[in-house]
Amino acid sequence: MTSGNDHTNIDALKEEIWAELEQEHQEREERAQRKADRRKQKRRMEKEKNREADALRAQLRREFYQNKGYEERIDPTGRKMYLSPTELENRKRKKGRRKSKKSFNLIDWFRSHGFGDLPVYVGIVLLAIITGLLLAK
Repeated sequence: MTSGNDHTNIDALKEEIWAELEQEHQEREERAQRKADRRKQKRRMEKEKNREADALRAQLRREFYQNKGYEERIDPTGRKMYLSPTELENRKRKKGRRKSKKSFNLIDWFRSHGFGDLPVYVGIVLLAIITGLLLAK
């Protein structure tokens, strides 16, 4: 009977140890979940704080640039940029220089000196003569 009693004691001990392990597991899971929840909450709060700071920064930037006479422009990539009055003046000056560096155009020169479309017609007649001579041979 001793072996049967030992067997039940061992079974009871196994069940007790198993219950302790289950309890420990449950506590660990709860602790990990609380830690994960705190981490998520902290991230949410940081994002909200950053969002508010970014909005304030953008508003102050607009006000500052407006007070200093900056103009908002869109660059070729589609981003907003602010140009100071000096930068705007430099761009205008640069744009004016680009137009004045236009290459020489013979047809425009003829038109500006009163010849009109005469060079075009002369070119067509010369092309017709050359084509006629080539076909006659």
